[in-house]
Amino acid sequence: MTVTVSQAPQYSSLPMTDVNRWFPSTWDRGPNWLVWLGIASSFIAIFIKLWTPISINRIPEALYTLPFFFALYKNFHWLKKDRIIQLFFAALLWPVIAFGIHYLQDPETALEYRKMDNLARLFLFVPIAWWLGGNTRTLGWYLTTAFSGLLLACLLDPNLPATLTALAQGKRVDFNILNAQHVALYFSIAFIGLLSVTQLVISSTKSVKDTWKPLLYVAGLIICIAVVLGTQTRAAWLALMACAGIWIIQLGWRYRYKKPGGKFLISVLIFTSISGFIGYQFSDTVVKRIQTEQGTLNHIISGDWENIPYTSIGIRINTWIEATRWIADKPVTGWGGNVRKVIIDQAERFPEWVRDRFGHFHNSYLEFSLAYGLVGLLLLLGVFTQLLWRINRLDHTSPQWIKTFSIYSIALLLVMNFFESYFFFWSGIYVITVTLVIPYAAILSQQTSPDVVKNKPFTHSSQG
Repeated sequence: MTVTVSQAPQYSSLPMTDVNRWFPSTWDRGPNWLVWLGIASSFIAIFIKLWTPISINRIPEALYTLPFFFALYKNFHWLKKDRIIQLFFAALLWPVIAFGIHYLQDPETALEYRKMDNLARLFLFVPIAWWLGGNTRTLGWYLTTAFSGLLLACLLDPNLPATLTALAQGKRVDFNILNAQHVALYFSIAFIGLLSVTQLVISSTKSVKDTWKPLLYVAGLIICIAVVLGTQTRAAWLALMACAGIWIIQLGWRYRYKKPGGKFLISVLIFTSISGFIGYQFSDTVVKRIQTEQGTLNHIISGDWENIPYTSIGIRINTWIEATRWIADKPVTGWGGNVRKVIIDQAERFPEWVRDRFGHFHNSYLEFSLAYGLVGLLLLLGVFTQLLWRINRLDHTSPQWIKTFSIYSIALLLVMNFFESYFFFWSGIYVITVTLVIPYAAILSQQTSPDVVKNKPFTHSSQG
């Protein structure tokens, strides 16, 4: 049940064991013990995900997901009207419906390609947003916990000294976390998160004793920029450039009739100084990384699609060409969640080493079209469209950093998934649970349920 800000209780007067004293919410999330379980498991899951085996990190995921269905059942009278919840149910149903269609057409291939959880896993952010409650402080601690877990995962790299040496020498690094492309995504999101709170850091530094805040902040920026450059992932560079372009457009529109404030100018100065210095240090690496694809780009520009070399970009283009042929055969329903490796193994255009080394198409949108057809792709894009549209409609009570982080993190995700199949890896789902939780929790905090209209009193469930 949602209440307006004016109806919110004085949380400091609640019992010490009441979850709303520490993690307040504008809606009744359920019994006290259940909310504690949901919040604790959400924080633990996001902290340990990158440095523990699946057998361990799936436990807190189950602990925050399964109880949510109880909360969903108890609040279904108003949650059923929420577009994200509707898309969630559609993501559960569509793979089953598509499988039934495939089975009627060809039972053998339907069974071979079946995999139904890829769409539903995109919505793991929903239960976390429910448990966190939409409180600004809670959301800030959630992002801080995620960033701390990321830094710890890097520090646990068994070859950390060698990795840091390679980073300083301009060589590609991945900190032993999957591969460089995924590390680039993590630190790009962290970089956007830090930029989103720049003015908060500046405004909270009121005396000498507060200088640790900007020092930690600048250290975080330096780490993020250095790692993003060190991963040598051009998709991350392009995505951040796209975000910078959006920022420039927004900046021009915002200040079209007035001059920017002093705090904003200080923020821009800090950002450009750090970026310029680190960019200069890595300039040779960036130039070399771009120049290696010159031949591939020449083939693409000339339209010579059949002779594109198998460079980093060339592999992507060749696999995309093959994927579009399969998509054309089943554009609406797709083939099933396990079809991608079969296509790569069967494609005659790919050399043997490509078949052995790669099992995906480096593009989440093509992957979803292959697996679940146009319907699956629209479900995927519908989630981001809904969140972007609704986060821009939040009223003035929502902090600006939430809107900023939400818009730019979603923009970065959308761009980077053109060049990597992040959403088909557990790491991509991890990033979604970090990013989409923030806008959705803020959206839930401003929704109004029928109970509020009827002036039904707020309940704390402090006794469990």
